[in-house]
Amino acid sequence: VQAIMDEGGRAVGLSGKDDDLMVCVADDPELGFVGKPVEMNVQVLRDLFTAGIIPVVAPVATGMDPNETFNVNGDTAAGALAAALKADRLLLLTDVSGVKDASGEVVTQLSPAEVRAMIEDGTISGGMIPKVETALAAVEGGVRAAAILDGRQPNACLLELFTDHGAGSIIRSTEPRVKPRRG
Repeated sequence: VQAIMDEGGRAVGLSGKDDDLMVCVADDPELGFVGKPVEMNVQVLRDLFTAGIIPVVAPVATGMDPNETFNVNGDTAAGALAAALKADRLLLLTDVSGVKDASGEVVTQLSPAEVRAMIEDGTISGGMIPKVETALAAVEGGVRAAAILDGRQPNACLLELFTDHGAGSIIRSTEPRVKPRRG
């Protein structure tokens, strides 16, 4: 929040518990209070956007029992919020340059079917699986596109949003892998 304000923006920090923004159920009872979002109440975010304020949401949520508190994976929380807001784009930051094909090259554009095939054949594995699953859920939930970017790359978010070539891999529900990448 302070970094946004230091750059001249208006920001407020809140958690998924505030105003019941995010309601969860246990993702896996053996993991304890690790939650999976099942209900999103995003009006508070819309109100902040309307007021010109950037909300910074901590991935902590209320359970179906309001006395419960759940920790939520940050990417999962971001994807669920993006879907509930019907966002144009979800940006997921990681420490690699994007989704890579079998030869190790970054695939700049993918369809959900291509992502599923790459998971099934083992091309996408390890820590990238939760990222692409979050991206898929967001796209299937109404987000126009989800991008996976290297957060260590200077200006990765700006490059993704404001250039034709982007900065990583983008998953879209309706467009095949074609050039130009943006449209």
